[in-house]
Amino acid sequence: MRLRRKPWIDEAILKFRPFLYLDPPEGMAGKWRYEFPCSEAP
Repeated sequence: MRLRRKPWIDEAILKFRPFLYLDPPEGMAGKWRYEFPCSEAP
């Protein structure tokens, strides 16, 4: 669902701030498994 044009999204998005990744990912090239570890992966 697209939320960017919803009038209430500016207030609602603040509740999810800890889950958002806002930094540019260029410095993470090849390092995603360290940033987002998955306990199911070997």
